[in-house]
Amino acid sequence: MRTLKGKDDILFQFCEREPVRSFKMHYSTEKRSKISHTITMSSSNNAPASSGIQAGTQSAHSSPSGLQLLKDPIRHNGVSTPFEKRRGLGIRGLVPSAYIPLELDAERCMQQLRLKERPIDKYIYLQSIQDVSERLYFAILVMHTAEVMPIVYTPVVGEACENFSEIYRGTIRGMYFSLNDSGMIRELLDNWHTARVTTIVFTDGERILGLGDLGVNGMGIPIGVS
Repeated sequence: MRTLKGKDDILFQFCEREPVRSFKMHYSTEKRSKISHTITMSSSNNAPASSGIQAGTQSAHSSPSGLQLLKDPIRHNGVSTPFEKRRGLGIRGLVPSAYIPLELDAERCMQQLRLKERPIDKYIYLQSIQDVSERLYFAILVMHTAEVMPIVYTPVVGEACENFSEIYRGTIRGMYFSLNDSGMIRELLDNWHTARVTTIVFTDGERILGLGDLGVNGMGIPIGVS
């Protein structure tokens, strides 16, 4: 995983919120001879490359299957989905036959979080929740802001950035561009699964919390900000 940690990278963090989709960018360049481009998108499902930005215009209006819905962290509600809606969404039988209100589900997660001793383990746990259900993730942040914000952002996010290569889980939080992709940016952007992009936020990542230029490892900052 150390190959992730390169210098002089350009990171684009694409963030989505329902109903708004937005992009966050982290940009860093120093040594022209080694410049690589990395775009990282915070996103929902594992759509195939062919569904891209252009194809996303067509798929945005199609009805997803229950399995696709559960794989989409933007729309995933899991056991917090009311019983009467599960059949219509095609998720009945795909989630436990119990209903847990979102607030109670957030408290359940907080109990697990508090059992973890190392701050970095708490960070990884919260990110795993975000990868499954952003609705639940942000409910936790809203309900327990003072307790979890130091974990998802400073100071713990600094440790997360330094160890991003080790804790990277392969989840789709963006796109990565290298010099090998020169002249193919439009084609690669079309690999993104939706056309519903409304905002692009750009940030210079040469100084990650005073830690210096961490390359791709600096992606923890855009993810945290998003």
